[in-house]
This record gives sequence, structure tokens and C-alpha cells, in this order.
Amino acid sequence: MYSVYLYDRLVGIIERRGTGLRFTYAPSALDDDAFPALSLSLPKRAEPYADRKAGGFFRNLLPEHAYRRLISAAAGATVDDTTALLGAIGGECPGAVSIWPEDRAPPKTHEYQRLGTEDLAQLLEPASPSLGDAVLRGRLSLPGVQHKIALFRDDDGAWRLPLRGAVTSHIVKRPTDDYPNLAENELVCTALARATGLGVPDWGLVTATRRAFCIERFDRVLSGDPAGPARRKLHQEDFC
Repeated sequence: MYSVYLYDRLVGIIERRGTGLRFTYAPSALDDDAFPALSLSLPKRAEPYADRKAGGFFRNLLPEHAYRRLISAAAGATVDDTTALLGAIGGECPGAVSIWPEDRAPPKTHEYQRLGTEDLAQLLEPASPSLGDAVLRGRLSLPGVQHKIALFRDDDGAWRLPLRGAVTSHIVKRPTDDYPNLAENELVCTALARATGLGVPDWGLVTATRRAFCIERFDRVLSGDPAGPARRKLHQEDFC
């Protein structure tokens, strides 16, 4: 059983049910009319949601295909065990969701490890297991098939690895041997999107032996709170 938080406030629990899961809202979330539902597809109610209703939302927080296999191996979980994977890496998810073992909660203080050029090069090397290890240390969950990691970038441009679910600011996508020019392709597509007038977050290339595409997270904004983390979360959910 794992606790589900929204904006660092307990919203419910997920439990394994066979090969799927079940989600139940916490009484405190149900009693507060001002507290939002976890998803538009999961309106607040006392009755639990079975996997056929809740599974899609939670599975869409996780990596897919080869990237998922990489993270599953690092976590020591089977590829199809959604609940175990969320329990292992669900500390910093898309939107304002985070998932924690029952005896843990979102961090009150956010800790980071500064990454040198060599550290960054290891994360960007396709054959290196460093990416899976870093995702596990940071409890960082990102959906999609591309090999990627959420990091924090300082004002001076230095990169930091978040630890234990600390909030992030950017997504860095590394190339693969099968698609070596993926970073350049995404760079051009993103530039084209901005040129047509679409709202696009700041983006660029990270170079450390290999080039990788990086983009600022649209679901993380400056907090303006000098006593708290530099970024705060905005909740969002994928149309999928």
C-alpha cells in the first residue's frame, strides 16, 4: 500500500490488486470541498476506484518500453508491476502528484547533489546504468519512451540531481544508439513550434561528451518563497 499526495497533501492510497491497482480517496480529502480531485477522470467519492478506472492515470505517470525496462531493473521490480514502480520512483511525478510508502511523506527540505561534467556525461551515455541509478536516488518518474531524467538547474547554469523526491526544474533527454540525432530533431521541432507562435518553454542542448536535449518544465514555476524550494508544482494531467 502506498500513499498518494497532491500538492504535498495526502489525497488517497493505492493498493496492488492482482496485476493492477486500486485507488481510494483519503477521508481528509473527501471532507474538504476546496481540495481538488486527483484527476478529472477520478471525481472524489468514498468508494474505491478499481484498476479499469484508476489504472490509466497511474500508469501514465511511469516510463514506457525500453526506458521502463531500464528503470525496473534499477528498482528490482518487474516491468508490469505499476504499484511497485510508483512506490520506488514516484516522489517527483508529472503535475503535483507524488507517491510514497506508508511510512514516508514528501520532503519538507529539498536536497540536491551538484553534478560535474563527468557526472553529466555518465548520465548521457546510452550504455551507462547511471541513469537508472540516478532516477532511483531522486525518485523521479517521467512518462514516455525516451530515456530522460528530471534535474534542477541553478541560476548559474550548473546542474543538480534531486534527492528523495526534491522538486526539479528541467527535463534532460539523452540520445540512444538507435536514434543518435534525437536531441537535434527535438531542438528543431521545438524551435519550429515557437516560430509558429505556440507557447514553448525555454529549451536547448546540453553537451557533455554527447549532446542531449533539455527543456524547462512547464509544470514547475518559480515559487517566490525564500524559505522554501526555488520551484513549486503546478498540477496537470495528460490528455492520454
